[in-house]
Amino acid sequence: MKDYQLITDIKKDEGLRKSFNCLAEMTFDINFETWYELGYWQDNYIPYSYVIDNKVIANVSVTKSELVIDQEKYRMLQIGTVMTHKEYQKHGLSRKLMEHVLAEYQDQYDYIYLFANEMVLDFYPKFGFKRLGEMETVVDVSKSKTKKSGLEKTSFREKKVDIERLISERNQGNIRTYYADNITLSMFYYSTIFTEMTYYIQELDMYVVFEVEGSRLYLMDILTKRDWVLSDILNYLPIEEIEIIECPFELTECSELEMKKELRFIDDDALFVLGKDLTPFEGIKIPLIGHA
Repeated sequence: MKDYQLITDIKKDEGLRKSFNCLAEMTFDINFETWYELGYWQDNYIPYSYVIDNKVIANVSVTKSELVIDQEKYRMLQIGTVMTHKEYQKHGLSRKLMEHVLAEYQDQYDYIYLFANEMVLDFYPKFGFKRLGEMETVVDVSKSKTKKSGLEKTSFREKKVDIERLISERNQGNIRTYYADNITLSMFYYSTIFTEMTYYIQELDMYVVFEVEGSRLYLMDILTKRDWVLSDILNYLPIEEIEIIECPFELTECSELEMKKELRFIDDDALFVLGKDLTPFEGIKIPLIGHA
């Protein structure tokens, strides 16, 4: 194999950024170019890339953030976009990048964490990471009905400024664990992944992100600066045929509705954490919108 070069933060190099995006599409079916063009790829997301002939062959990225758990704030580093081109696999490139990143950051943050798929569950414990379960919240809405009109599907391009405003002013409501500074990553989701799932409720000045699969409604995000409870939002959602709402965040209470919580270990999105005392992470749910 040719000699490779470690390059930190390739976003301003158009050729390397294009190569990075091609590898991300091949590996995860995601592309960061729209996020970059809109100005939301900022300095808190840093790729560490091995490069040969101006081509990204392997990468480990870090995202710097602050996570609030039970009103306590923690300095966090998330590892993500771990990928190696198929022609260069089995050369230990991901291991070397992980070692480099951990050596640089481990003493600077309270915790380092990541989400892994089922193919690499044995990889991250080699670096000291411990796998933890996450608290899944489901709400029984089988007896609830849509009571109000006013749910309007939105276009991100048209609502970009308003969505960014509400992200910066977000009221977390009854969510137990959330990010204190998640504008850039939130805008990644809204500008790419959530574009066909975002709706606006004018009466509540609220955006909701959801999709329906059979009798389940997956409520991805609730975006507003106002105080809110889930029962008020349900008045607007299309739940006539819905029995269960599943939330990728943990609610502390759900007045007038039956809520169930279960600690689950999901192999395709497994949480791994590195730190001295993992007690704060036991039985929590890191919101989907914070997954890098």
